[in-house]
Amino acid sequence: MNQIFELLGLTIISFLIVLLMAPSNVAQDVKILSPKVLDTEGNPIEKGASYVFLPANTIEKLSPKVKGIGLTSTVNACPFHVALSSTAVSLKFSVSPLITDIREGDRLNFRFNYKGKNCPEVMTWQVDLPFGSRFPGYVVTGNTMILSNPTFKIKRADDNKSGVYKVQYCNILDRCVDVIVKETSDPDVMALVVNENGVPLHVKFQKS
Repeated sequence: MNQIFELLGLTIISFLIVLLMAPSNVAQDVKILSPKVLDTEGNPIEKGASYVFLPANTIEKLSPKVKGIGLTSTVNACPFHVALSSTAVSLKFSVSPLITDIREGDRLNFRFNYKGKNCPEVMTWQVDLPFGSRFPGYVVTGNTMILSNPTFKIKRADDNKSGVYKVQYCNILDRCVDVIVKETSDPDVMALVVNENGVPLHVKFQKS
């Protein structure tokens, strides 16, 4: 009889030890999710909704006519350059169907809600890198020679401030570089460029 009680005691003790250890094991398996990307109203970005990208930082020599991110071309044909300009064009976030919520650090792309008669191609962001070079490269759209993969990420511009973000271009090795702005011959247009050097473009997303 004593042996039975001893066995029951050992079983109960073992069961209690398993219960005490279980929460720590479960906690190790829980994946910590990144914060959701928010619009100017503090609401999470919605898949399928349209947004205007507004410049959120003070950029030297930024023209007061600049309203947001739009399209520009010297020949009014493909490929268009993505730039800060006086005409802001709304965009949609292009993400994997497996992604339910758009979060900081997710791989994604951006697609303009625009199709001109001179540029029928899909208006998805691309990076035109010079041959044999990694950077810098202009952010363009409508170039059929460049693949439009989900190669961008959104990161918070300031760890202590939500709602202001920077955009990064990431290669297949997941090496990411900030999108910055570059002056052009037009004082009211600043091209978006992927480069290791320069002040990152800070943006807010306003639902349109």
